[in-house]
Amino acid sequence: MRARTLFFPIIAIGLGAALSGCAPLSTSREPADDTYASPRANALATLISGELSARRGDFTGGSKAYLTQNRHTPSAALLERATELASQSSDETLLLQSAELWSEAAPEKSTPWQILADLYSTQENWPAALDALIHLRESPTPPPEYALVDFIDYLIQRGAPPETLIPELSRHLGTHPDDHDARLALILANVRAERLDAAAAELMRAHGLGPVPEFWLISALYHQARGDTGRAEQAAREGVKRDASDARLWLALTQSALAQQDVATASTAAQRLVALRPDDTELHTALIDEAIRHRAIETGFKVVEARAARNERDQGITDVLTARLHIASDEPERALTALLAVPEGPLFLASRRQGIDVLLEHTNPHRAILLIQQQQQAHPDYWLDLVDIELDLLDRLSPFSAADRRLDELIEQMPEHRDELAYTKAMHALDHGRVQKALAELDALLERTPESPRVLNAYGYTLVTRTPHLARGTALLEQAHRLAPDHPAIQDSLGWAYIKAERYRDGILLLKRAYMDAPDDEIASHLIEALWLDHHRPQARRLLDDALQRFDETPALNDLLSRYPDLTL
Repeated sequence: MRARTLFFPIIAIGLGAALSGCAPLSTSREPADDTYASPRANALATLISGELSARRGDFTGGSKAYLTQNRHTPSAALLERATELASQSSDETLLLQSAELWSEAAPEKSTPWQILADLYSTQENWPAALDALIHLRESPTPPPEYALVDFIDYLIQRGAPPETLIPELSRHLGTHPDDHDARLALILANVRAERLDAAAAELMRAHGLGPVPEFWLISALYHQARGDTGRAEQAAREGVKRDASDARLWLALTQSALAQQDVATASTAAQRLVALRPDDTELHTALIDEAIRHRAIETGFKVVEARAARNERDQGITDVLTARLHIASDEPERALTALLAVPEGPLFLASRRQGIDVLLEHTNPHRAILLIQQQQQAHPDYWLDLVDIELDLLDRLSPFSAADRRLDELIEQMPEHRDELAYTKAMHALDHGRVQKALAELDALLERTPESPRVLNAYGYTLVTRTPHLARGTALLEQAHRLAPDHPAIQDSLGWAYIKAERYRDGILLLKRAYMDAPDDEIASHLIEALWLDHHRPQARRLLDDALQRFDETPALNDLLSRYPDLTL
């Protein structure tokens, strides 16, 4: 298991909430000498214009009005209002500009430094983000949740090279040698940068922090990095003695005990960890994988037991984790039993696919076919999805024609489902590169269901992407869009058709809507390519970076990068 963070990282600040206490500046005119009437009138007009813009929803215009007035009459209050309005706009550059000016005008205020720490980390300007957080901690009223150790761990998890954070931490410690949180953060940065001798030296300086639980956590991480799992376990034990509610320490103890083959300690620690984090499925999965890696299956089952006792709305996750342990123990029948216990819901289809894989690996494939057909009868609401699984299974076991024959058989047996099965048959043909067969099926289906947005979308998109018939395909997609204007898949298809026709403005607008409502790898790749072709290249690169971090599987983005290698420059 990778060194999984259990520091509770800085949460991207809700800018509106952070600034909710900022009231609009008064626009009442004070009595003034006639000598100054004109400049004050101009200032008043600018502020009124800014507030009116904000009331109309033009927060960008409102913020800029306050920034303009600040150039004539510098004021921290003006910059505070400018930042509040900018935070409600979509203009990140404007927000950064106003927050920077506000932090310069009122360095004692904590809110602008919070905003800057978040913005700089989002932009991957790691040293600036750290500098902003240090300023925040030096303000008169620093928010207690902004601990440096947590923030350093957050930045490293986001991709910050740990060595780039060390100089700023060292500089801060030079002027604040008693900042224990900063010293622990420096040790952590050195450990993550594999500068273990430097980390050891800082640990010696921090030795007086024994009562602080974080000291023992950092010590455990240091000894783990050294490969000294025995001392890592000792450090984690000392930590949990001081704070048994810190999940990070129990994780360190579990990891170290597993590495020591101390199954009893690992099992106890893992159970305590699950009790502290009962809903953290990612953590539970990682613990089970770690137990399997160390051949400590008993610890894995203790995790499952602890999870089952604390999750009433589990939706089959515990069954899936149980199956994982049985597979690792070479118990396929028990694994299959656990997988078939997963109820209808988000994990239902994946569990059936995995059950098929278990059967194919350990038994006769005909049993797998029989099982999936039995599941079709037992779960009518998932019948068509289970047919798809059966078709995939037949494709793995025999030539393409076997799946075709099965579909024809089903159409004959269930004529009331003819249209759904015909659509499935067309998509199956497309998956195997049989474009003309798919078009023939879709053409016949469209004659029977001329007002079906799904059929129009599939037919039109196939014509646009697989044939030279761009105009006809676009017309079908426009018809689908008129029938279902808010459907993300149709927005994506029509947007891509417009891009192929070089109607970039219309295409990008539709693709942005689709990506906002249903972000996925394929829509992201279409939007990035459209932005690139329309010469919005910095925006395309930013979206690419975001999508690569956002999605676990990125086949469409990988294909895009193979065709446009300059996207990564």
